[in-house]
Amino acid sequence: LTYDPSLPAEGFVLESRMDRRRGNEASVIVKNGTLRFGDDIATPSVRGKVKILENFLGEAVKTLEPSAPAVIVGFESLPQVGERFAAGAGAAALGTAAANGAAKQPAAERPENSLNIILKAKDGGSLEALSQIIRSMTPAGRPPHIVAESVGDVVDNDVKLAISTGAVIASFAGRVDKAAKTLAEANAVTILSADVIYHLVKAMEDFAQAGHVDAEGILEVLAIFNETKLDKQVVGGKVIEGAFKMRAAFEIERLASGGEGGEPRRTIVGKGRVVNLQAQKQDVSQVAEGSECGLLVNASVAIQKGDTLVIRT
Repeated sequence: LTYDPSLPAEGFVLESRMDRRRGNEASVIVKNGTLRFGDDIATPSVRGKVKILENFLGEAVKTLEPSAPAVIVGFESLPQVGERFAAGAGAAALGTAAANGAAKQPAAERPENSLNIILKAKDGGSLEALSQIIRSMTPAGRPPHIVAESVGDVVDNDVKLAISTGAVIASFAGRVDKAAKTLAEANAVTILSADVIYHLVKAMEDFAQAGHVDAEGILEVLAIFNETKLDKQVVGGKVIEGAFKMRAAFEIERLASGGEGGEPRRTIVGKGRVVNLQAQKQDVSQVAEGSECGLLVNASVAIQKGDTLVIRT
């Protein structure tokens, strides 16, 4: 095997991860040329500049030659595992592709009655493996639909996306920051986390199955009094099964067309939580089956007359 040390470096990305202190890190292998501290660098999906260059011992170095593993800090976002990288003059063409979003794939069509999932993982390799496992799942007959996947901790932007898409967040070996946890609790967003991929997959299967067990309480929405603020919707309804409880999280089901010749059926369109519960103009802790009540709710979507609010066991 031969190489030309005078050429700008090129090679492949072995791993990528988000370091809380240093930022985007990529482990690479140099195939040809010389990789230098300060080089412009790019892959087909991202670009950047070598701000930190370390050898396989974790020592800071100025240059690295072929067959050398390296850690690079300086990509604007995380490169994909397996991508080719180029440095110096060779980065220009790949950088143009990254700027134009050439590596982005069109969004997959959402399957009917899907289990929406936002994936988070500690590094790119784990994320790739987890993504493949999730896509092959068929939990409780609900096909998984990955809304988004990224490396790093769960932050408030992940929770906001979960609110708007009705998704569950699955985090592998990562942390949930304080702001994200508070926002998730306020909006009844489920965050599943584990340090073992099998345990995380099992948690998602159990979560999907929970949507098919008997409900603890079902309320039919009879009237809407305030639709301007999702976090302060006022709803009037009747408990048609079980009991409706204060502070309980619920799913919002809505009657949808079954398509050509199909029977109409109810689908989950969002989630929410009971903020205040009243019966006969008095604050109560729960309302029993057959009784009418008023609710102040915080929900991810605007509730409509005719919707069903379901508290799962």
